[in-house]
Order: sequence, then C-alpha cells, then structure tokens
Amino acid sequence: MIQTSLKDQRDTDKARLLKAIGSKGKKITVIVGLSKNAGKTTFLNWLLEQTTFSQKGVITTGRDGEDLDVLEKVKKPKVKIPQAAIFTARASEVSKKSGFLHVLEKLPFKAGGQDIWLVKSDTSLETEIVGPPSVSEQIETARKILSYGVEHIFIDGSLDRKAISSAWDVDSLIVTGSPMYGNLARLKRGFKRLHDLTKIKGFHEVFPENLRMQLLQDEHIKVGTFKNKTRAEIELTTLAFKTLLGHEKEIAGIIRVKGKELSFLYIPTSITEKSFLLLKSLIQELDNLQIVVKHPFHLQLEDQSSSWLRHKNVLLTLKKMDIAGMVINSYAVNGNHLDCEHFRSAIRTDFALPVIDVMEIG
Repeated sequence: MIQTSLKDQRDTDKARLLKAIGSKGKKITVIVGLSKNAGKTTFLNWLLEQTTFSQKGVITTGRDGEDLDVLEKVKKPKVKIPQAAIFTARASEVSKKSGFLHVLEKLPFKAGGQDIWLVKSDTSLETEIVGPPSVSEQIETARKILSYGVEHIFIDGSLDRKAISSAWDVDSLIVTGSPMYGNLARLKRGFKRLHDLTKIKGFHEVFPENLRMQLLQDEHIKVGTFKNKTRAEIELTTLAFKTLLGHEKEIAGIIRVKGKELSFLYIPTSITEKSFLLLKSLIQELDNLQIVVKHPFHLQLEDQSSSWLRHKNVLLTLKKMDIAGMVINSYAVNGNHLDCEHFRSAIRTDFALPVIDVMEIG
C-alpha cells in the first residue's frame, strides 16, 4: 500500500510538472541548479523525451554534454536531442554528426572563441551543445529558434540576477538541487529562498500595464506619485540615478520631500543589504511606499531582510517568477550523498510544487 502511494505521488508530480511547462502561451523553460552536478542534464534529457511539443529547441548557457566536467573530472551525460529539434553547437560537433543533422545558419556569436551554429536534427542523437555567454545573446538565440516554428525551448541555465533565469522572455524555471550544495537543511533553505521569490506580487496586479512599460523604457530609478487626492492617477518621475549604491542620501531626500504623495519606488538594478537599510527606514516612515524591482532575483539580501520586506507586503516585481517544479538528486560526486527516501520526503513535505527525483526518471 505504501509503495503504491509513493508511486502515485511520483507519477502525479511528473504529470503536474509537464502540465505546468505546457501551459498555454509558455515558450521558454530554464533549468537551473543550486550547484553544479545537480542533475540538470539528466532532467533535461527526460523533458526532451517526455514533453509532447511538436518541435523543441535546446540551448545551454555555456557547454553541456561534454565528456568530462572540467572542474570535477567526472563523466557527464550527453544531451539526448530528439528528431527535428533545433539546437546550438560548435563546428567541430556539427562535423562529427554531419550525417544526422543539417545546418540552419551560423549565429553571430561565439563560445570559447569558436563560432556557434544553429542546427536541426534529422534523427535522435546524443551530442554536446554550446551556447553564447551573455544573456542578450542567449535571448536573441532563443528568439531566432522560435522563428523557425519551434513550440518550446529548454535552456540549461544558471541562477543569478545577470543570468538567463532572470530574463523577461523566460516563462518558467525548474530548480535542481543535490548534496553538492550542502546538507539537507541547507538544501531546504536554498529551495525555500527561491520559492519565496515566487510569492512577490506582480506590478501588473496593482498598476496599469502601460505604467509597467514606462518603467522599462530605461534603466533609471523612478518614483511614482499620486497626481491628486483621489489617488486615481500616478505620475512617473525619472531620477538621475541607475542604482541605489552611492546615492542613498540623495534618493532618500527626494523620497522624503514627496512624502505621503509617493506611491512607489522603482529600482531597476539590485537591492543589496546596504541599500536595504535605506529602504527599511523609508518604509517605516511612509505607510504608502511600495518597492518595485525588475525581477525577484534583484533582491540580493540576507534571508532575514528579504523576509522582512515580504512580510511588510510592500514588494512588487515587474516580472513574476514562476517555478514549475523542483528536481532533487541524492547523489554527490564528492561522496556526500543523502538518503534518497528521506531527501524526497523532506522536500515533498515542505513544498506544494511538483518534486521529482532524478533517480525516478530512468
């Protein structure tokens, strides 16, 4: 009976995750890891096999499917590309697989000093893939792939405010974690920190869409103030600063002058722990003030500070963050393995999201 129940849970979580990815309008899913060697490639291969999109695209934000991990010197799985999928590769890899794919075009980007080619598989194959280093290049590559009629793109990415995971075009994240990140308590904190970011309310849920577009016009800090006593309209003012760092006193002075007329402060760059002290004092002084970030990953704060802001219910984000599911891997290449049953149970107990063990997808 217990075994049947566990199997039902595993099957349900798999189905829930696949349904979340396939939701209407979603085009790009990024797989990210709390650390290296967390099972991203293994899970990417499972997604490429299990999803039913008519045509799929695959990108990595560096190099994936190589024979050995450069740092850990451990064997890595190849990327299993399905038939008719479009992906990015170096010329050397294209030559090796010349009978199994055809070239679509050479991209205007390089990886490791080598040209990147956009190719389409004529049959299922196992290969190495590469991708451009910058977020703007990765997004341009994704858009290029979509222009070929691809229904959904999977990206092997990373967690960072300057990484593809925080890009505007990304629809969903899948987060992987293994003991390479730390013990079970640290893994749970890592998953929770990301899950908490998904709870930040979207700017569009409070303010008109056209106002959100105005905030995105440039990378300057902006403030929104009420035009009149009815507070029905918001006036936007662009400040001379792009970051809080080094300008805390000037920005605080401007905000305090506006006082009760102020609706929100928009910060397009990161909020650090040092900047948090400024925000905390302003929020305590001004009841109406809301803090708007471009993406939840721009909150570069200690857990306690981030929690304080969330609990004050003053945070808004221009881009909502969505996590389709969590993937766990109890094996660690450094030998610090976790008990898989206990690991699975602990994460499934703490989170309502789909939780899948890479050991359960073989």
